Amino acid sequence: MKKLFKEHLDSRLLKIYTLLESENLDRLYIESGKSEPYFFDDQSPPFRENPHFLYFCLAQGENHILEIALNQKPILHLYNPKDFWHQQEDWQDLDWSVLYEIQSYDNPNLFWKNAKTQHSQILSPHPQLALSAGAQNLSSRIMNQLNWMRLSKSPYEVDCIQKANYWASLGHLAAQNCFFEGASEFDIMLAYLGASRQRESQLPYNSIIALDQHAAILHYQNLTQERNGQSFLIDSGFRFRGYCSDISRTYFQESAHPIYKDICNSVTALEQTLWRSLRVGSAYSDIQEHAFQGITKILVDSEVLKCSFSEALEARIAKYFYPHGVGHGLGLQVHDIGGKQLSPDGDLAQNDELHPFLRTLRRVQENDVLTIEPGLYFIPLLLEELHDSPHCRNLINWPLVNELKSFGGVRIEDDILVTKEGPVNITREYLN
Repeated sequence: MKKLFKEHLDSRLLKIYTLLESENLDRLYIESGKSEPYFFDDQSPPFRENPHFLYFCLAQGENHILEIALNQKPILHLYNPKDFWHQQEDWQDLDWSVLYEIQSYDNPNLFWKNAKTQHSQILSPHPQLALSAGAQNLSSRIMNQLNWMRLSKSPYEVDCIQKANYWASLGHLAAQNCFFEGASEFDIMLAYLGASRQRESQLPYNSIIALDQHAAILHYQNLTQERNGQSFLIDSGFRFRGYCSDISRTYFQESAHPIYKDICNSVTALEQTLWRSLRVGSAYSDIQEHAFQGITKILVDSEVLKCSFSEALEARIAKYFYPHGVGHGLGLQVHDIGGKQLSPDGDLAQNDELHPFLRTLRRVQENDVLTIEPGLYFIPLLLEELHDSPHCRNLINWPLVNELKSFGGVRIEDDILVTKEGPVNITREYLN
Protein backbone atom coordinates (compact mmCIF):
# COMPACT_ATOMS: atom_id res chain seq x y z
CA MET A 1 0.00 0.00 0.00
CA LYS A 2 2.81 2.45 0.84
CA LYS A 3 4.48 1.80 -2.55
CA LEU A 4 1.20 2.32 -4.39
CA PHE A 5 0.48 5.53 -2.53
CA LYS A 6 4.00 6.86 -3.18
CA GLU A 7 3.56 6.24 -6.91
CA HIS A 8 0.14 7.89 -6.77
CA LEU A 9 1.49 10.91 -4.87
CA ASP A 10 4.59 11.35 -7.05
CA SER A 11 2.64 11.31 -10.31
CA ARG A 12 0.01 13.74 -9.01
CA LEU A 13 2.60 16.13 -7.59
CA LEU A 14 4.26 16.38 -11.01
CA LYS A 15 0.96 17.56 -12.44
CA ILE A 16 0.55 20.10 -9.64
CA TYR A 17 4.05 21.46 -10.24
CA THR A 18 3.21 21.95 -13.91
CA LEU A 19 0.01 23.78 -12.97
CA LEU A 20 1.83 26.03 -10.52
CA GLU A 21 4.42 26.99 -13.10
CA SER A 22 1.77 27.70 -15.72
CA GLU A 23 -0.04 30.00 -13.27
CA ASN A 24 3.17 31.70 -12.06
CA LEU A 25 2.54 30.43 -8.52
CA ASP A 26 5.04 29.32 -5.89
CA ARG A 27 2.82 27.06 -3.82
CA LEU A 28 -0.58 25.56 -3.23
CA TYR A 29 -2.10 25.08 0.21
CA ILE A 30 -4.78 22.41 0.68
CA GLU A 31 -6.63 22.29 4.01
CA SER A 32 -8.44 19.25 5.36
CA GLY A 33 -11.22 21.50 6.70
CA LYS A 34 -12.88 21.93 10.05
CA SER A 35 -16.19 20.90 11.56
CA GLU A 36 -18.95 23.35 12.38
CA PRO A 37 -21.15 22.83 15.47
CA TYR A 38 -24.86 22.30 15.22
CA PHE A 39 -26.95 25.45 15.49
CA PHE A 40 -26.82 26.83 19.06
CA ASP A 41 -24.80 23.82 20.19
CA ASP A 42 -21.25 22.84 21.10
CA GLN A 43 -21.52 19.43 19.39
CA SER A 44 -20.62 18.92 15.72
CA PRO A 45 -21.69 16.42 13.07
CA PRO A 46 -19.16 13.74 12.08
CA PHE A 47 -16.24 15.39 10.30
CA ARG A 48 -15.51 14.63 6.65
CA GLU A 49 -12.18 15.73 5.19
CA ASN A 50 -11.87 17.84 2.06
CA PRO A 51 -11.59 15.12 -0.62
CA HIS A 52 -8.86 17.04 -2.45
CA PHE A 53 -6.78 16.90 0.73
CA LEU A 54 -7.20 13.12 0.98
CA TYR A 55 -6.20 12.85 -2.68
CA PHE A 56 -2.69 13.94 -1.73
CA CYS A 57 -2.46 12.92 1.91
CA LEU A 58 -3.46 10.09 4.25
CA ALA A 59 -3.74 12.19 7.42
CA GLN A 60 -7.29 12.23 8.75
CA GLY A 61 -8.71 14.94 10.96
CA GLU A 62 -9.41 18.65 11.12
CA ASN A 63 -7.25 21.67 10.32
CA HIS A 64 -4.34 19.82 8.70
CA ILE A 65 -2.67 21.79 5.91
CA LEU A 66 -0.72 20.37 2.99
CA GLU A 67 1.76 22.80 1.41
CA ILE A 68 2.87 21.91 -2.11
CA ALA A 69 5.64 24.20 -3.34
CA LEU A 70 7.93 24.15 -6.34
CA ASN A 71 11.36 22.54 -5.88
CA GLN A 72 10.74 21.17 -2.40
CA LYS A 73 9.32 18.16 -0.58
CA PRO A 74 5.63 18.66 0.27
CA ILE A 75 5.15 19.91 3.81
CA LEU A 76 2.37 18.44 5.92
CA HIS A 77 1.38 20.84 8.68
CA LEU A 78 -0.39 18.63 11.22
CA TYR A 79 -2.78 20.23 13.65
CA ASN A 80 -1.88 19.10 17.17
CA PRO A 81 -3.74 21.35 19.59
CA LYS A 82 -3.06 21.41 23.32
CA ASP A 83 -6.12 19.30 24.06
CA PHE A 84 -6.68 16.83 26.89
CA TRP A 85 -10.23 16.07 25.77
CA HIS A 86 -9.28 14.00 22.72
CA GLN A 87 -6.65 11.46 21.75
CA GLN A 88 -3.79 12.97 19.74
CA GLU A 89 -2.23 11.04 16.86
CA ASP A 90 1.48 10.16 16.88
CA TRP A 91 2.02 10.96 13.21
CA GLN A 92 5.72 10.14 13.13
CA ASP A 93 4.98 6.43 13.63
CA LEU A 94 2.97 6.15 10.40
CA ASP A 95 4.83 4.54 7.50
CA TRP A 96 3.73 7.17 4.95
CA SER A 97 4.95 10.16 6.98
CA VAL A 98 8.40 9.92 5.32
CA LEU A 99 6.83 11.18 2.09
CA TYR A 100 6.42 14.63 3.61
CA GLU A 101 8.26 17.07 5.75
CA ILE A 102 6.15 16.88 8.89
CA GLN A 103 5.57 20.01 10.93
CA SER A 104 3.10 20.44 13.78
CA TYR A 105 1.18 23.53 14.80
CA ASP A 106 -1.55 24.28 17.32
CA ASN A 107 -2.92 27.69 16.34
CA PRO A 108 -4.41 28.33 12.86
CA ASN A 109 -4.29 32.12 13.33
CA LEU A 110 -0.58 32.06 14.08
CA PHE A 111 0.08 29.59 11.27
CA TRP A 112 -1.41 31.84 8.61
CA LYS A 113 0.18 34.94 10.13
CA ASN A 114 3.61 33.37 9.49
CA ALA A 115 2.84 31.42 6.30
CA LYS A 116 4.37 32.16 2.91
CA THR A 117 1.31 33.43 1.12
CA GLN A 118 2.80 35.52 -1.68
CA HIS A 119 2.17 33.89 -5.09
CA SER A 120 0.16 31.12 -3.40
CA GLN A 121 -3.37 29.81 -3.67
CA ILE A 122 -5.58 28.03 -1.14
CA LEU A 123 -8.01 25.13 -1.59
CA SER A 124 -10.11 24.94 1.54
CA PRO A 125 -13.73 24.68 2.70
CA HIS A 126 -12.94 27.61 5.03
CA PRO A 127 -10.27 29.78 3.33
CA GLN A 128 -10.92 33.01 5.25
CA LEU A 129 -7.75 32.94 7.40
CA ALA A 130 -5.53 32.17 4.41
CA LEU A 131 -7.14 34.88 2.30
CA SER A 132 -6.78 37.45 5.06
CA ALA A 133 -3.07 36.54 5.25
CA GLY A 134 -2.59 37.28 1.55
CA ALA A 135 -3.18 33.94 -0.22
CA GLN A 136 -5.41 33.83 -3.28
CA ASN A 137 -8.44 31.62 -3.66
CA LEU A 138 -7.88 28.67 -5.96
CA SER A 139 -8.34 29.66 -9.59
CA SER A 140 -11.10 27.99 -11.58
CA ARG A 141 -8.48 26.72 -14.04
CA ILE A 142 -6.57 24.77 -11.37
CA MET A 143 -9.84 23.61 -9.81
CA ASN A 144 -11.01 22.20 -13.15
CA GLN A 145 -7.66 20.48 -13.68
CA LEU A 146 -7.81 18.92 -10.19
CA ASN A 147 -11.34 17.66 -10.75
CA TRP A 148 -10.33 16.16 -14.10
CA MET A 149 -7.27 14.57 -12.52
CA ARG A 150 -9.48 12.72 -10.04
CA LEU A 151 -11.62 11.04 -12.70
CA SER A 152 -9.23 8.27 -13.78
CA LYS A 153 -8.08 6.27 -10.79
CA SER A 154 -4.48 5.31 -9.99
CA PRO A 155 -3.61 1.74 -8.91
CA TYR A 156 -3.51 3.03 -5.32
CA GLU A 157 -7.05 4.40 -5.62
CA VAL A 158 -8.34 1.20 -7.21
CA ASP A 159 -6.78 -0.78 -4.36
CA CYS A 160 -8.57 1.41 -1.81
CA ILE A 161 -11.92 1.00 -3.59
CA GLN A 162 -11.36 -2.76 -3.71
CA LYS A 163 -10.76 -2.82 0.04
CA ALA A 164 -13.85 -0.69 0.58
CA ASN A 165 -15.83 -3.26 -1.43
CA TYR A 166 -14.38 -6.13 0.56
CA TRP A 167 -15.39 -4.69 3.93
CA ALA A 168 -18.81 -3.63 2.65
CA SER A 169 -19.40 -7.14 1.30
CA LEU A 170 -18.98 -8.59 4.79
CA GLY A 171 -21.73 -6.27 5.98
CA HIS A 172 -23.97 -7.13 3.04
CA LEU A 173 -23.67 -10.86 3.71
CA ALA A 174 -24.54 -10.37 7.36
CA ALA A 175 -27.49 -8.16 6.44
CA GLN A 176 -28.75 -10.74 3.94
CA ASN A 177 -28.64 -13.49 6.56
CA CYS A 178 -30.50 -11.31 9.06
CA PHE A 179 -33.26 -10.60 6.54
CA PHE A 180 -33.83 -14.29 5.88
CA GLU A 181 -33.98 -14.85 9.65
CA GLY A 182 -36.81 -12.33 9.88
CA ALA A 183 -34.88 -9.47 11.50
CA SER A 184 -36.06 -5.85 11.63
CA GLU A 185 -34.46 -2.97 9.73
CA PHE A 186 -32.86 -1.80 12.97
CA ASP A 187 -31.30 -5.19 13.70
CA ILE A 188 -30.15 -5.59 10.09
CA MET A 189 -28.35 -2.24 10.33
CA LEU A 190 -26.58 -3.32 13.53
CA ALA A 191 -25.52 -6.58 11.84
CA TYR A 192 -24.18 -4.64 8.84
CA LEU A 193 -22.10 -2.33 11.00
CA GLY A 194 -20.76 -5.16 13.13
CA ALA A 195 -19.74 -7.36 10.22
CA SER A 196 -18.15 -4.50 8.25
CA ARG A 197 -16.35 -3.25 11.38
CA GLN A 198 -17.41 0.39 11.27
CA ARG A 199 -19.37 2.96 13.22
CA GLU A 200 -22.40 4.56 11.61
CA SER A 201 -20.55 7.89 11.48
CA GLN A 202 -17.87 6.26 9.30
CA LEU A 203 -20.27 5.18 6.55
CA PRO A 204 -19.70 6.86 3.18
CA TYR A 205 -23.43 7.69 3.03
CA ASN A 206 -26.57 7.03 5.01
CA SER A 207 -27.29 3.34 4.53
CA ILE A 208 -30.62 2.33 3.06
CA ILE A 209 -32.04 -0.68 4.92
CA ALA A 210 -35.56 -1.01 3.55
CA LEU A 211 -38.09 -3.79 4.09
CA ASP A 212 -41.19 -4.17 1.94
CA GLN A 213 -42.85 -0.89 0.86
CA HIS A 214 -39.92 1.15 2.25
CA ALA A 215 -37.87 -0.06 -0.73
CA ALA A 216 -39.95 2.34 -2.87
CA ILE A 217 -38.39 5.33 -1.05
CA LEU A 218 -35.21 5.93 -3.00
CA HIS A 219 -33.22 7.40 -0.09
CA TYR A 220 -35.12 5.76 2.75
CA GLN A 221 -33.55 7.02 5.98
CA ASN A 222 -35.37 5.35 8.88
CA LEU A 223 -35.08 2.03 10.72
CA THR A 224 -38.17 0.28 12.06
CA GLN A 225 -38.43 -2.53 14.59
CA GLU A 226 -40.98 -4.49 12.53
CA ARG A 227 -39.85 -7.99 11.61
CA ASN A 228 -40.43 -10.66 8.95
CA GLY A 229 -40.31 -8.61 5.76
CA GLN A 230 -41.09 -10.17 2.41
CA SER A 231 -38.64 -8.02 0.42
CA PHE A 232 -35.40 -6.30 1.39
CA LEU A 233 -33.42 -3.57 -0.40
CA ILE A 234 -30.01 -2.65 0.99
CA ASP A 235 -27.81 0.15 -0.35
CA SER A 236 -24.72 0.50 1.82
CA GLY A 237 -20.97 0.94 1.55
CA PHE A 238 -17.66 1.46 3.33
CA ARG A 239 -14.87 4.07 3.33
CA PHE A 240 -11.25 2.94 3.17
CA ARG A 241 -8.70 5.76 3.45
CA GLY A 242 -11.43 8.06 2.24
CA TYR A 243 -12.37 5.97 -0.82
CA CYS A 244 -15.92 4.72 -1.03
CA SER A 245 -17.79 1.64 -2.09
CA ASP A 246 -21.46 1.85 -3.07
CA ILE A 247 -23.34 -1.44 -3.30
CA SER A 248 -27.03 -2.32 -3.58
CA ARG A 249 -28.82 -5.67 -3.44
CA THR A 250 -32.45 -6.76 -3.25
CA TYR A 251 -33.66 -10.02 -1.69
CA PHE A 252 -37.03 -11.71 -1.26
CA GLN A 253 -38.57 -14.49 0.78
CA GLU A 254 -39.79 -17.58 -1.05
CA SER A 255 -43.35 -16.61 -0.10
CA ALA A 256 -43.09 -13.30 -2.01
CA HIS A 257 -45.28 -12.61 -5.05
CA PRO A 258 -43.97 -14.69 -7.99
CA ILE A 259 -44.01 -11.74 -10.39
CA TYR A 260 -42.03 -9.61 -7.93
CA LYS A 261 -39.46 -12.41 -7.73
CA ASP A 262 -39.26 -12.51 -11.52
CA ILE A 263 -38.78 -8.74 -11.62
CA CYS A 264 -35.92 -9.00 -9.10
CA ASN A 265 -34.19 -11.64 -11.17
CA SER A 266 -34.71 -9.67 -14.38
CA VAL A 267 -33.26 -6.45 -12.93
CA THR A 268 -30.26 -8.45 -11.72
CA ALA A 269 -29.76 -9.88 -15.21
CA LEU A 270 -30.10 -6.40 -16.73
CA GLU A 271 -27.46 -5.02 -14.39
CA GLN A 272 -25.06 -7.75 -15.49
CA THR A 273 -25.63 -6.85 -19.14
CA LEU A 274 -25.16 -3.13 -18.50
CA TRP A 275 -21.86 -3.27 -16.62
CA ARG A 276 -20.40 -5.64 -19.20
CA SER A 277 -21.17 -3.06 -21.89
CA LEU A 278 -18.92 -0.38 -20.34
CA ARG A 279 -16.01 0.42 -22.62
CA VAL A 280 -13.43 3.17 -22.90
CA GLY A 281 -15.08 5.81 -25.07
CA SER A 282 -18.65 4.74 -24.28
CA ALA A 283 -21.12 7.56 -23.83
CA TYR A 284 -22.55 7.12 -20.36
CA SER A 285 -25.88 8.50 -21.56
CA ASP A 286 -26.09 5.51 -23.93
CA ILE A 287 -25.73 3.16 -20.93
CA GLN A 288 -28.58 5.08 -19.30
CA GLU A 289 -30.81 4.64 -22.32
CA HIS A 290 -30.01 0.92 -22.49
CA ALA A 291 -31.01 0.67 -18.82
CA PHE A 292 -34.23 2.58 -19.50
CA GLN A 293 -35.10 0.28 -22.38
CA GLY A 294 -34.24 -2.76 -20.26
CA ILE A 295 -36.59 -1.64 -17.48
CA THR A 296 -39.27 -0.96 -20.09
CA LYS A 297 -38.94 -4.53 -21.38
CA ILE A 298 -39.18 -5.94 -17.84
CA LEU A 299 -42.38 -3.97 -17.25
CA VAL A 300 -43.88 -5.32 -20.49
CA ASP A 301 -42.71 -8.91 -19.97
CA SER A 302 -44.05 -8.99 -16.39
CA GLU A 303 -47.39 -7.62 -17.65
CA VAL A 304 -47.22 -4.59 -15.39
CA LEU A 305 -47.85 -2.75 -18.66
CA LYS A 306 -50.72 -3.67 -20.97
CA CYS A 307 -49.04 -2.53 -24.16
CA SER A 308 -46.24 -3.44 -26.53
CA PHE A 309 -42.59 -2.59 -25.91
CA SER A 310 -42.61 0.01 -28.68
CA GLU A 311 -45.73 1.69 -27.30
CA ALA A 312 -44.26 1.78 -23.80
CA LEU A 313 -40.96 3.17 -25.05
CA GLU A 314 -42.64 5.86 -27.12
CA ALA A 315 -44.68 6.97 -24.08
CA ARG A 316 -41.54 6.85 -21.84
CA ILE A 317 -43.65 5.12 -19.17
CA ALA A 318 -40.62 3.58 -17.48
CA LYS A 319 -39.68 6.99 -16.01
CA TYR A 320 -42.47 6.46 -13.46
CA PHE A 321 -40.91 3.17 -12.36
CA TYR A 322 -37.23 4.07 -12.82
CA PRO A 323 -36.73 7.74 -11.91
CA HIS A 324 -32.97 7.84 -11.24
CA GLY A 325 -29.70 7.58 -13.14
CA VAL A 326 -27.97 4.33 -14.02
CA GLY A 327 -24.93 5.24 -11.92
CA HIS A 328 -22.17 7.72 -11.21
CA GLY A 329 -18.47 8.14 -10.69
CA LEU A 330 -17.02 6.72 -7.48
CA GLY A 331 -13.91 7.61 -5.52
CA LEU A 332 -13.22 9.95 -2.61
CA GLN A 333 -16.86 10.94 -2.88
CA VAL A 334 -19.76 8.56 -3.39
CA HIS A 335 -20.96 10.77 -6.22
CA ASP A 336 -17.47 11.59 -7.38
CA ILE A 337 -16.69 14.96 -8.84
CA GLY A 338 -16.44 15.69 -12.58
CA GLY A 339 -19.26 13.55 -13.93
CA LYS A 340 -20.46 16.32 -16.22
CA GLN A 341 -17.02 17.71 -17.07
CA LEU A 342 -15.97 17.17 -20.69
CA SER A 343 -12.37 18.39 -20.61
CA PRO A 344 -9.57 19.46 -18.22
CA ASP A 345 -10.54 23.06 -18.98
CA GLY A 346 -13.90 22.58 -17.28
CA ASP A 347 -16.27 22.46 -20.26
CA LEU A 348 -19.58 21.04 -19.03
CA ALA A 349 -22.06 18.83 -20.83
CA GLN A 350 -25.63 19.94 -21.25
CA ASN A 351 -28.19 18.11 -19.14
CA ASP A 352 -29.85 15.12 -20.78
CA GLU A 353 -33.52 16.05 -21.22
CA LEU A 354 -34.59 12.43 -21.41
CA HIS A 355 -32.69 11.50 -18.24
CA PRO A 356 -32.51 14.63 -16.06
CA PHE A 357 -31.21 12.77 -12.99
CA LEU A 358 -28.14 11.32 -14.72
CA ARG A 359 -24.98 12.38 -12.85
CA THR A 360 -22.45 11.36 -15.53
CA LEU A 361 -22.76 12.94 -18.98
CA ARG A 362 -19.29 12.42 -20.44
CA ARG A 363 -17.60 9.55 -22.21
CA VAL A 364 -16.03 6.79 -20.17
CA GLN A 365 -12.25 7.03 -19.71
CA GLU A 366 -9.68 4.37 -18.99
CA ASN A 367 -9.39 3.69 -15.24
CA ASP A 368 -12.74 5.29 -14.42
CA VAL A 369 -14.57 3.67 -11.53
CA LEU A 370 -18.32 3.91 -12.05
CA THR A 371 -21.40 2.41 -10.48
CA ILE A 372 -24.12 0.64 -12.44
CA GLU A 373 -27.49 0.57 -10.65
CA PRO A 374 -30.70 -0.09 -12.56
CA GLY A 375 -33.86 -0.12 -10.48
CA LEU A 376 -37.60 -0.68 -10.72
CA TYR A 377 -39.94 0.72 -8.05
CA PHE A 378 -43.61 1.10 -7.20
CA ILE A 379 -43.51 4.63 -5.78
CA PRO A 380 -46.95 5.85 -4.64
CA LEU A 381 -46.33 9.49 -5.61
CA LEU A 382 -45.25 8.57 -9.16
CA LEU A 383 -48.03 6.01 -9.51
CA GLU A 384 -50.49 8.78 -8.69
CA GLU A 385 -48.95 10.93 -11.42
CA LEU A 386 -49.18 8.00 -13.81
CA HIS A 387 -52.82 7.45 -12.92
CA ASP A 388 -53.53 11.11 -13.63
CA SER A 389 -51.99 10.89 -17.10
CA PRO A 390 -54.85 10.42 -19.64
CA HIS A 391 -52.52 8.83 -22.19
CA CYS A 392 -50.67 6.42 -19.89
CA ARG A 393 -53.36 5.50 -17.36
CA ASN A 394 -54.94 2.82 -19.53
CA LEU A 395 -51.60 1.19 -20.34
CA ILE A 396 -51.11 0.03 -16.73
CA ASN A 397 -52.24 -3.25 -15.19
CA TRP A 398 -53.48 -1.57 -12.03
CA PRO A 399 -54.66 -4.72 -10.20
CA LEU A 400 -51.15 -6.22 -10.55
CA VAL A 401 -49.49 -2.94 -9.58
CA ASN A 402 -51.59 -2.85 -6.43
CA GLU A 403 -50.43 -6.38 -5.58
CA LEU A 404 -46.78 -5.46 -6.08
CA LYS A 405 -46.75 -2.11 -4.24
CA SER A 406 -46.22 -3.75 -0.86
CA PHE A 407 -42.81 -5.07 -2.03
CA GLY A 408 -41.52 -1.56 -2.73
CA GLY A 409 -38.97 -2.05 -5.47
CA VAL A 410 -35.65 -3.44 -6.68
CA ARG A 411 -32.16 -1.98 -7.04
CA ILE A 412 -28.93 -3.80 -7.95
CA GLU A 413 -25.64 -1.90 -7.91
CA ASP A 414 -21.97 -2.79 -8.46
CA ASP A 415 -18.75 -0.78 -8.64
CA ILE A 416 -16.97 -1.13 -11.99
CA LEU A 417 -13.39 -0.36 -13.06
CA VAL A 418 -13.04 0.37 -16.78
CA THR A 419 -9.77 -0.82 -18.35
CA LYS A 420 -8.45 -1.00 -21.92
CA GLU A 421 -9.22 -4.73 -21.87
CA GLY A 422 -12.79 -4.18 -20.69
CA PRO A 423 -14.79 -3.65 -17.50
CA VAL A 424 -13.83 -5.26 -14.18
CA ASN A 425 -16.59 -5.75 -11.62
CA ILE A 426 -14.90 -4.92 -8.31
CA THR A 427 -17.95 -5.74 -6.22
CA ARG A 428 -18.55 -9.21 -7.63
CA GLU A 429 -15.07 -10.25 -6.54
CA TYR A 430 -16.54 -10.35 -3.04
CA LEU A 431 -20.34 -10.41 -3.31
CA ASN A 432 -22.59 -12.17 -5.81
